[in-house]
Amino acid sequence: MTEDVLNWIKKEKLMTEGDTVIVGLSGGADSVALLLVLLELRQRIGYTLLAIHVEHGIRGEESRKFHIHKSQSYHILSGVLHLLRGGSDSHF
Repeated sequence: MTEDVLNWIKKEKLMTEGDTVIVGLSGGADSVALLLVLLELRQRIGYTLLAIHVEHGIRGEESRKFHIHKSQSYHILSGVLHLLRGGSDSHF
């Protein structure tokens, strides 16, 4: 799958060396899979990768647990994951 994504990126000229790519990370399977593929490809293409997760606090305890889990995964993502916290009325 990674090679298919790489070929598609090159064909469509989606990103090139020196670009910054930002992934919105919800924690669902789709955004996590996308992040993992882009992590694998970043050195081959030469872009900077950032993953952003916003913890709005609107799902209560479940949301807090997810945020803690992602905080613990931060070191695995080599500084790629950035966590933002805010109440449901916060604007970013």
